Amino acid sequence: MLAAWRPLLQGWGIEACCVLNGAAAWDALGRGFAPDVILCDQRLRAGEDGFELLQALLARCTAARGAMVSGEFSSPALAQAEDEGYVVLRKPLDPATLQALAQWRRAHAALDLLLVRGNHDARAGDPPPELGVQVVDEPLALGGLRLCHHPQERADGYVLAGHLHPCVVLGGAAHQRLRLPCFHFGARVGVLPAFGAFTGMHAVRAQPGERLFVVAGDTVAPLPPIFWAIPIFAPST
Repeated sequence: MLAAWRPLLQGWGIEACCVLNGAAAWDALGRGFAPDVILCDQRLRAGEDGFELLQALLARCTAARGAMVSGEFSSPALAQAEDEGYVVLRKPLDPATLQALAQWRRAHAALDLLLVRGNHDARAGDPPPELGVQVVDEPLALGGLRLCHHPQERADGYVLAGHLHPCVVLGGAAHQRLRLPCFHFGARVGVLPAFGAFTGMHAVRAQPGERLFVVAGDTVAPLPPIFWAIPIFAPST
């Protein structure tokens, strides 16, 4: 993995220091390397805990931003990292994604982009200025709507939020299971789905007075109440 990342980052004009373990990382800092961003795999050699190492490195490099990289989906350490606002990038990663994003932004420079900050932004920081993204704190008033990252009722408007990444998990008679992102609308709060490859999903069920709209490909369809009686399985914790 290091052999692939180093030439790619250097080809973008980024000075990269790629190491295999914590000792090598501390040695690089001792030699004067001052990172702007630290990416750390959860499973390092000799059984080192990647999240603990990332926290220690960020405590030393106070101006740096940090994120975790892992192919795991049920690690308590990664769950803690996400709860504390760290970005967790899931393998397999396509490093060209960031380059493609920059190219897309240059091709659509006249498009206004506005980001409502969420919990991950506390650790990851705002997007690079060259992406031209306006960033605001929640809530953002838009007519009678209040745009937030965290789902929370407000007295001054209907809230549209993210954070939970809702989905439905439908089970069939032959024990088939299908996970689909969904919109989850309640009386005072609506939660939008996530579509990125870097995010997980949280299984939900509609309660009385709520509605679910399932996303399947390019189609968005209401989930009829008849399906609410079909077993919908939440992921094990």
